[in-house]
Amino acid sequence: MRSWEEIREDFPILKEKIHGKDLIYLDNAATTQLPQPVIDCFVEHYTKYNANVHRGIHYLSEQSTMHMEAVRDKVKAFLHVEDQGEIIFTSGATDSANLVAQSFLRHVLKPGDVVLSTELEHHANFVVWQQACMECGAEFRMIPTVDGELDMEAAHQMLSENVKLLAVTAVSNVTGTVVDIETLIAWAKEYDIPVYIDAAQAVRHRMFDLANLDCDFLGFSAHKMMGPTGVGCLFARQNYLDQMKPYRYGGGMIDLVTEVQTTFADLPARLEAGTPNYSSIITWGAALDYLMEIGIERIAAYEETLLNRAEQVLTAIPQVQILGHPAKRAGCVSIQIDGVHPYDFASMIDKYGVAVRTGSMCAQPIVNKMGLDTVIRISPAFYNTMDEIEKVGEYTEKVIAFFEKIRR
Repeated sequence: MRSWEEIREDFPILKEKIHGKDLIYLDNAATTQLPQPVIDCFVEHYTKYNANVHRGIHYLSEQSTMHMEAVRDKVKAFLHVEDQGEIIFTSGATDSANLVAQSFLRHVLKPGDVVLSTELEHHANFVVWQQACMECGAEFRMIPTVDGELDMEAAHQMLSENVKLLAVTAVSNVTGTVVDIETLIAWAKEYDIPVYIDAAQAVRHRMFDLANLDCDFLGFSAHKMMGPTGVGCLFARQNYLDQMKPYRYGGGMIDLVTEVQTTFADLPARLEAGTPNYSSIITWGAALDYLMEIGIERIAAYEETLLNRAEQVLTAIPQVQILGHPAKRAGCVSIQIDGVHPYDFASMIDKYGVAVRTGSMCAQPIVNKMGLDTVIRISPAFYNTMDEIEKVGEYTEKVIAFFEKIRR
């Protein structure tokens, strides 16, 4: 088993100097860095077998198609899914949610129906359902939170036979709250409510065994898990896939086209119109291999240790306020600093080589619920070190001292 120090050496960008300082990259909830084997896969594709996929009978096209479809098998195995046709390639988690909204939800919603989401959600798992409800005359409701934790009692009470979809994140991208999706799914099934899980923030922190987790839809992105941007997937169970109508049309998803009628290809092609981002899909396969070799459980355990230490270090600074106090946190922690605006903090700590994220995190409802419009988010990954976490505490104190000095 390789050590974390050895694994860190796989990431060439971590050797970069930022403003003359060692890079401390703590913006992994936004996007993760790529290890060398993943970068090598991308280069190999474009230097050895690049060609458009499907329907080409020449060697390069066959190779490109073979490598891309092999990744569908890898995603299937990663999620413990039986049918390859239940894996739809998308451009990422946002696209996955939009696919469900446009191809399924808009065709079943009617006035009086309800779609439930939560205050914890990224806009990608919020606005898409809100807009579908507005178009169809249905009602969109949010399950409330208490101090960053989902109000499970309220959630249970809000479920009813009028609810046509429950859309919930597995992990908040603001507070890091780990949501009890297993209980929510079980409650939803009492009313035969389909459940969409946004797994974008969770996919690097837990295994999703969809043979046993009874959600109906699940979406996530490659770039949150050491893969390239612009690619992700939607898992959908066959009974719902059969109800999903194409909402994007073009090459690759048709069967027969005439002047008066078009018939569509079988799944998954029917929902994958146009040229797929095959080079990134193939590269994603290398990222899946890389993560599985290390082990998701091992990664999750180490990242939890890093995150817990970050919370301890930051809590020890009197001017720092930790936002939300969920029973279990994964992936990230967000803070406010008395007397220091988040943008000023991020700009100053960047001079020490530290990359953090500021803003609403595309999650205005939960940020506003806390009485804020912008926060500071710190999100480590397994290539970070305990020493880096300690330095963030040290640099945070220096930034605070700087602003206290100029206010005198």
